[in-house]
Amino acid sequence: MKKNSTYFISLVACIVFNSVGLAQSPTITTAILPQIGYSYFGKSDTTTADRATFTVSAGSGSAQTWNYTPNFVTTYTSVATFVSPSSGTGNTNFPSANLAVGSGTTWEYFVGNSSGLTVIGAYAGGTTPLTIKLTPYEMFVPTPFTYGNTLNNLYTSTYTLTSGGNTYKSSGHHNRTITADAYGTLTTPTGTFANCLRNKTFETTIDTLYMQVGSNWNFLQRTTDSTTTYQWFQNNNTTFSIMNISLDKKLKVKSAGYFTSFNNDIALYSGIDESATVFPNPSGEVSYVKYENKIAGHVEVSLLDLNGKLIRTLVNTEQNTGTQQIKIDIAAMELAKGLYFVRINNPEGTHTIKFDVN
Repeated sequence: MKKNSTYFISLVACIVFNSVGLAQSPTITTAILPQIGYSYFGKSDTTTADRATFTVSAGSGSAQTWNYTPNFVTTYTSVATFVSPSSGTGNTNFPSANLAVGSGTTWEYFVGNSSGLTVIGAYAGGTTPLTIKLTPYEMFVPTPFTYGNTLNNLYTSTYTLTSGGNTYKSSGHHNRTITADAYGTLTTPTGTFANCLRNKTFETTIDTLYMQVGSNWNFLQRTTDSTTTYQWFQNNNTTFSIMNISLDKKLKVKSAGYFTSFNNDIALYSGIDESATVFPNPSGEVSYVKYENKIAGHVEVSLLDLNGKLIRTLVNTEQNTGTQQIKIDIAAMELAKGLYFVRINNPEGTHTIKFDVN
C-alpha cells in the first residue's frame, strides 16, 4: 500500500537554515505529530539514473552530516493534507481514526496519540470499492524515540475484492522493525536541518491470495517481499518527515523524497511570490486568482474547502514565466457561503490563500 506519507513533498522552498549538528541525539516526541489542517509538500525522485547516486551511511552513535542536494535531479511533486476523518470517503470503516489523508475516493486513515502516528487502514472507491484494514495497526512514527531505540510491529492487512465476477481475499502478514540508527545534520534542496533523527525501518511481508468458490476459499498464490526505508525527522510538526529513501529487497534504491513546504492557512517555508492574491475577497459570483511565475514549469492551482478537501483543480499544466490570472466561477460551481482556500503550487514553492464567499 503506497503511503501518502511517502512522501510529504512538493516544491523547492527558498529558506536555508544555518545550523550545526549536536553531539547528543535528539528525541522525537509527540511534538512531531501532524494536526488537522496541516499540509506537507515535497518532491520525489524515482528516475533510474538518479536513484543510482543515492547511498546510505552506516548507523552511528556519533553525529553525522548528510548532504543529498546533488542527488535530486528529476522530481515530481506531491502533497499530504491531514483533515478530519469525517471528510474522507469510506470513513465509517475506521471509527477510531482521528486523522485522514486523501483525495477523491482514495483515503488513508491514521491515529495520532502518545505512542506516535499509526496507520489503521485505507479505502479506495470507484467501481470496485476496496477497504484495507490493518490489525492492530502499522506504526509509522513512534514517539518518544531516540538513538538506539527499536520497536517491533507485527500487523495484518486484509481486504476482499470482487472483480470479473470472482471474489478474492488477501491476507498480508507484516513484520516491521523500526530502529533509530543515526542522528545529525541533513541537507536537502530545501535547506539544512540540524538535530535530525534517522529511523531505519525494515519490513517483511507475506501476502496470501484466495479466491472464493462456492462457500470455500481456495488458495491461489503466496508472495514474499521486504523493504528498507530510511526517514529523517525533526521534533517539529511543521517539517514532520524531512526526507526518505526507500530500498527494495535487493537493497537497491526505489525512490527518494524530501520535504519542501508546509501550510496551515498561512504558507511557511514557502518561496512563492507573496503578492499572490484572490480578488474580490470576500466574493460574490466571480473571483480571480492572481500570481506570478518567476520560473517556468508545472503549476497546479486547487480550490479546497475549510477541511482541506479538494473541490476542484483550477489549473494543472505547464506555464511560462509572468503574471497569471485564473477565474473562479463561484456561481457556476454553486459554492455555498463560507470560507475556502486556494492553493497555488508552482516551481518556486507553495502558497495558500483563504477567501470568503458571501
